[in-house]
Amino acid sequence: MQQDIIIGLKKVPFLSQESDESINELSEHAKMAGFPKRTFIITEGDDTNCLFILLSGKVRVFSSD
Repeated sequence: MQQDIIIGLKKVPFLSQESDESINELSEHAKMAGFPKRTFIITEGDDTNCLFILLSGKVRVFSSD
């Protein structure tokens, strides 16, 4: 699974120029997760310290007034 994370990270345009060492270090803190359709992953106002990178599928973003 770690190798899948590394491969996925290398496909991200803003990470593609990073060294293998940097990608490997980042992958140690990463985890893969799957979500069913229409699942709220994060909502406005959530306190979070993470970055979500979509490797496949689609995402919709909503903003409340």
